[in-house]
Amino acid sequence: MKEQTQGLRVWQKICYGLGDVTPTLSNTIIGFLYVFFLTDVVGLSATLAGTVFLLGSAWDAFTDPMAGYLSDITRSRLGKRRIYFLATALPYAVSFFLIWLPAPQWGQLGIFCYATATYMLYRTVSTLFIVPYTTYGMEIEEAYDGRTSLMGYRFFFSILLGLVAAAVPELITTLPLDPAVPAGTPSRAGYLLMAVIFSIPLVTSPIVVFFAYREQPYNQSPRTSFRRRVLDTFRNKPFVQSLVIYMCAWMTIEFVQGLLIYYLNNVIGQGENFALIAGIILGMAVVSLPFWVLISKKLDKRKAYILGLGCFAALVLLLLLPAGAVNALLWYIIPVIGFAMGSMHMIPNALIP
Repeated sequence: MKEQTQGLRVWQKICYGLGDVTPTLSNTIIGFLYVFFLTDVVGLSATLAGTVFLLGSAWDAFTDPMAGYLSDITRSRLGKRRIYFLATALPYAVSFFLIWLPAPQWGQLGIFCYATATYMLYRTVSTLFIVPYTTYGMEIEEAYDGRTSLMGYRFFFSILLGLVAAAVPELITTLPLDPAVPAGTPSRAGYLLMAVIFSIPLVTSPIVVFFAYREQPYNQSPRTSFRRRVLDTFRNKPFVQSLVIYMCAWMTIEFVQGLLIYYLNNVIGQGENFALIAGIILGMAVVSLPFWVLISKKLDKRKAYILGLGCFAALVLLLLLPAGAVNALLWYIIPVIGFAMGSMHMIPNALIP
């Protein structure tokens, strides 16, 4: 079979890659800080804070296929994917800001109900952007290695901005904005300021990706029912296998993000180095991307992923050692964890088509 030629120019790959600024900034900030905000800043119990995340994730599992179906059947002059980039830009930023509004005086039930509703709203809006955005990349670049290259551009910006999202928000949240809160301690006012600042790039990123590639106007593909499309999808064995790989990779990344601040604070006593450690992990993930693109071309994506995942798993297991042993090895382990994590960001997304 004749190999397909890569069709996108560098500037188009850059525009597409910049589209990941919005989900990266928002999801990284939420992944690292939202549970901590709910428990330690506004006083929600850990059980209820975990339930907020559980309900949001369950809702996301429902909205993801619905968003895919809607973008598949959309017929517009702008195409079936790009129209969602414009439609979700402002709602994405607004929904991100809203989740940081709860105050301690609202009480446990008030905080829980509000947090659940706004977090589910955020997950809905983010899904309506991310699903068409991801699919758009797979449709505008058809070549096998071309998709790997495109994902390399995407996750260069993704992890680079993830580095910003891991380090900068914590610095903003600890600014001395509330006289009732000790200096250097996160405050609700600091979280609100952080939400305002980061809402700005959340609006602009979807507009940039809109210009990456012009779709054909007015989708001509035949319409079928939602049920039929779901059944057809899950009859595709390679897709199901790729989907399992994708889910396992991102569940692991989100699990590590959510627990990192608690682990550093309460297990090994390195809480003051949270921003530095998160920055090293994501910085090394950025550095690793050209390596994983090369290994994917030399070995194939499956073997490259197994190599990266095996390395990541072995190193994370070392964090289960006693605190003294972990602290002795920490600054050697952390960079390599970040390097291995680069494969978990990029390769599952390149496999999923």
